[in-house]
Amino acid sequence: MREKEYTLSEAQRDNIFQESLHDFQHKFEAEEEARSVGERTREDEFRRTTAEMGAIFHKNKRRQEELYKETSALQEERSQKADAAREAIFAQGQTDRARAFEIDQEMRGKRAEWYNAARQELVGDGRQFERLMKSKVPRNSRAAVTVEPVNPWRILDSSPPLSVPTSRNSSPTLVTNTWIQPVSASTDLSDDHTILSLVNPLQSPQFRQTLPAVTPSPYHALAAITSGPHSPLSPTIQPTSTESRDQQEEPLHSLAEQDNPQGNTNESCQVMDEDFYVFFTHSQKQRQETFLKDQDEREHRFRASEIARENRESQRNGTFEQKMVQWSRTSLQMKKSQTWQFHRREGRLRGNIRRSTAFKTAQERYSQVSDMSLSHITKQAKAEADLEEVWFKCQKGMLLALYKSQANQLADASHRQLTSSYATMLSTWLLDSIERVMGRLSTYEDRDHEGPERIAGSPAGYEEDLGEEVTKKKRARRPGSMFSTGKTTYKLRRWRTEKADASFTPSAMFRAGAFIQGALPMPHITGSINSNTSQWNISEQRRMHREFEESQELRAKAFGESANERDRIHTINEAKRGGEFVKAQQKRKEDFDEAEESRESEFQDAQERRESEFQANERKREEDFLRDEMERNAQARRAQEDREERGRRKKIGRNNFN
Repeated sequence: MREKEYTLSEAQRDNIFQESLHDFQHKFEAEEEARSVGERTREDEFRRTTAEMGAIFHKNKRRQEELYKETSALQEERSQKADAAREAIFAQGQTDRARAFEIDQEMRGKRAEWYNAARQELVGDGRQFERLMKSKVPRNSRAAVTVEPVNPWRILDSSPPLSVPTSRNSSPTLVTNTWIQPVSASTDLSDDHTILSLVNPLQSPQFRQTLPAVTPSPYHALAAITSGPHSPLSPTIQPTSTESRDQQEEPLHSLAEQDNPQGNTNESCQVMDEDFYVFFTHSQKQRQETFLKDQDEREHRFRASEIARENRESQRNGTFEQKMVQWSRTSLQMKKSQTWQFHRREGRLRGNIRRSTAFKTAQERYSQVSDMSLSHITKQAKAEADLEEVWFKCQKGMLLALYKSQANQLADASHRQLTSSYATMLSTWLLDSIERVMGRLSTYEDRDHEGPERIAGSPAGYEEDLGEEVTKKKRARRPGSMFSTGKTTYKLRRWRTEKADASFTPSAMFRAGAFIQGALPMPHITGSINSNTSQWNISEQRRMHREFEESQELRAKAFGESANERDRIHTINEAKRGGEFVKAQQKRKEDFDEAEESRESEFQDAQERRESEFQANERKREEDFLRDEMERNAQARRAQEDREERGRRKKIGRNNFN
C-alpha cells in the first residue's frame, strides 16, 4: 500500500514539475515573441523604405527613357529635313550641269554641221572653177594663165548665215562676212526656291521542447534491492518489448501481494520509508538538473537571438548596398545603350558620299559621250579631207582662223553662262542660307538648355517589393535530443495509444510508461491515504511534498530572475539597435538621394552633350555639302574646258595633217 501511495505522490510531483517546465517554456516563448516585435517593425520599415526607393528609381528611369526618345525623334526629324533640302539642291545642280552639257553637245553638233556645209561648198566652188578654167583656157596656153586667188570672204557672202545658239532662250547670232556679233550670255535660270529650312525642336529559431531526464521508478529500485546487490540510486533501463513489460508486471504483482501492513513489522516500514525518501531526493536532484538544463538552453537561445538581432542591421546594410549596385548597373546600361543608339544614328547619315558618287558617275558618262562624239566628228572630217586633200590645203588658214574665232566666242559665252549668273545666284543663296541656319541654331540652343522638370515628391504607390526576404536559420535537430533512447520513444508512443484505456493500477501505469507528461486521474495525496497508514508515514509524505513545493518556488523564482535579467539586457540592446537603425535609415535615404541626383545630373549632361554633338554634326554636314557642291561645279567647268581643249587640239591636228 505504501508503494502505491509513494508512486501516486511521485507521479503527481512529476506531473506538477512537467507542467511547470511547460509553463516556463511558454513564458519564454512569449518573451521571445515580444522581443521580436521591435526587430519585425524595423524590418518592415526597411522593406517599405527600399520599396519606395525602388519606385522612385524606376519612375526616373522611365522618364529619362521617354525624354531621350523624344529628343532622338526631334533630332531625326531635323536631320531628315536638312538632308532633304541638301538633296534638292544637289538634284538641281545635277540638272543644271546636265543641261549645260546638252547645250554644249548641241553647239558642237551644229558647229560640225556648219563646218561640213562650208567645206562642201568650198569644195564645190573649187571644182566648178577648175572646170571653167579647163573649158575656157586652151590646152597649149594653160601654163601662161594666172589664176586669181580665191577670196574667202566672197565665198562666205554666198553662203547662208550661220545661227549659233548661246543658250536655251537666246536667239541665234548671224555670222556674216563683216564681223561676228558677241554671243549674249544672259540665261533664264529658274530661281532656287529650295532653301534649307529647319524646325524648332521640342525640347527567431524554432522552439525545441526539453523533457526531463529519465527518472527511475522506485519499484525498479526496490526490485533491484531485493534481487541483487545494486545501489538504490542507480537507474534501471526499462525494456521496450511487450514481453519485457509482461515480465515487469510479475514482481509488481508479487510486491503488491506482499504489501500487507499486518504482516510487516515497524522496522521494515521504517526501512521502506527511508528508501522512499532516498528515491525522492534522487528525483528532486534529477528534476533540478532538468530545470537547470532547460535554463541553460533558454539562455543559449536568448543569446543566439540577441546575436541574430544584432546582425540584422549589418544584413540590411548589405541588402541596401546590393540594391544600390543593381540600380547603378541598370542606369549605366541605359546610358551606354542611349550613347550607342545616338552614334549609330549619326553614322547612318552618309548623303555626301552618295552624292559625290552620283556626280562622278555623271561626269564619267559625259566624258564618254563627248569623246565618242568628238571621235565621230574627227573621223568623218578626216575621211572627207582625204578626198579633197589638195584643195583643202588652200583653205586651211581661213578655216583655222574661223575656228579660232568661233572657239573663243563659244568659250567666252560658255564661261559667262556657267559663272556669272550661277555663281552670283549661288553666292547669294549661300550667304542667306548660312545666316538663316545660324539664327535658327541659336534658337535651338536656347530651347535645348531647358531641362525637364524635377520630381516634386515620391510616388504614392509601390511598383514592386524589392526587399529581400529575411533568411531564417534552421536549427538542426540533434539526434537524441528529444528523448534519451529509442526505448523511451517507444514507451511514449504506446502510452499515447493506451492512455484512454489505462486503469489506475501499478501495472497499467508502468505499461503506459514511467515518464508521464499529462495529469494522471488520481486524487490528492491526502485523499488517497489509507486509514491504516501511520501518523509517521503521513508526516514523511508532507515533508517530501513541502520540500518539493519549496524547490518549485525556488525554480519559479530563478526563472523569474533570469527572465528579468533577459528583459533588462534586451531593453538595453533594443534601445541601442533602435538608435542605430534610425541613423542607418537616414544615411540610406541620403545616399539614395545623392545617387539619384548624380544619375539625373549625368543624364542631363549626356543630353546636352548629345545635342551639342548633333548640332556640330549638322553644321559640319552643311559645310561639307556646300563645299562639295562648289567643288562639283568647279569640276564640271574644268571637265567642260578639257573637252573643249581636246576638241580644239584634234581640230588643229587634223588641219595640220591636211
